Amino acid sequence: MVDTLLRIFDDLEENLETSLSIEREAEKQRLEAFATLRGRLNAEIAKLNARIADLGREILNLKLAVSNYQENVAAATAALADVAALRSDKSDACGAEDSAYQFKNSELQTQITTCGNAIYLMEDKRELLERYQ
Repeated sequence: MVDTLLRIFDDLEENLETSLSIEREAEKQRLEAFATLRGRLNAEIAKLNARIADLGREILNLKLAVSNYQENVAAATAALADVAALRSDKSDACGAEDSAYQFKNSELQTQITTCGNAIYLMEDKRELLERYQ
């Protein structure tokens, strides 16, 4: 009976040692798996941080492009307003110059007509004088 008890204790001790060995191996595997997962997670985090930084730079570039575009639109709009004002001023100046030209032309036309009538009358007078002399 003592032998049986000792054998049972030996079996228990052996089972406990085996169980402890299995538990140590499982803990080792868990630690290795955790280290592998930690490495993968850290790599993914690094990739995501790099992508976030890239997106931040891209957003900044786009903001600068939009700002430049808005400045160019504002400059073009101002240039259009300047051209419209210049066109209006030139149109007014040309209108005034055209009116002055039309007035001068009318005046000259009147003078030419008067001179033509005077020449006609002088020719008539000369013909009459030649006939009666």
